[in-house]
Amino acid sequence: MGETAWGGVADLGPSEENIRPPRYVRCLGGALFLLLTVAFPPARADQLDLSIGRLNHAGYDLRQHCTATLVAPRVAVTALHCLVPRDVANMHLLLGYDRGDWNEHLQPVTAIAATSPGDIVLLCFDAPSTAEPVPIAVRPVDRGETVLVVGYGTPRVQVANHTACRVADFDEHVLRLSCPLTSGASGGPVLRKTETGPEIIGVVSASNSTASIAFRFLREDVAAACNRALHRKTR
Repeated sequence: MGETAWGGVADLGPSEENIRPPRYVRCLGGALFLLLTVAFPPARADQLDLSIGRLNHAGYDLRQHCTATLVAPRVAVTALHCLVPRDVANMHLLLGYDRGDWNEHLQPVTAIAATSPGDIVLLCFDAPSTAEPVPIAVRPVDRGETVLVVGYGTPRVQVANHTACRVADFDEHVLRLSCPLTSGASGGPVLRKTETGPEIIGVVSASNSTASIAFRFLREDVAAACNRALHRKTR
């Protein structure tokens, strides 16, 4: 058995050798693959996913997860409801999580409210991450613009799911997205593509069968905010 690119299982039969094509076909296939790779290089979604992780909560009576995004070396952002009524000491952020493997394990020391109002909270860590933080957007949101939402939503909770959405509407604090999302995607980033890479414009909060709600994540000095919170905690 072998795993397909879609996460299913492919039956190779009694022998992989029995289905191997002739050598000249394999050579042509290899040349075509190389040509396509040069012409259309694979998207570096894996690099982006190293800055996004599955936020796990483990307690004696509950095991749940959300999604969180690194926005500074010692700061991640997620949805506030992912922490209520859970103890932040039992939260574990696994950056780059993919089917039981992850790039980095971070455990928040404390959590503080973001300057942005709504269902948003900052997770503060006592040591910096090695991943590249996702910048917070500066440019205003445009109605109708295409965005990318990343999250560990059901049923594919073992991988980061990438969903293209459209900003159907927005106000001072809320983004209304055209796509439905599922449980586990809460706290996930709403990302805008720029010439220098993706930037975060919002945090997923809720969804129904046709649309989703995210709270706008406004630019602030998240590193300084967490530094102050960590300083108060250690005094």
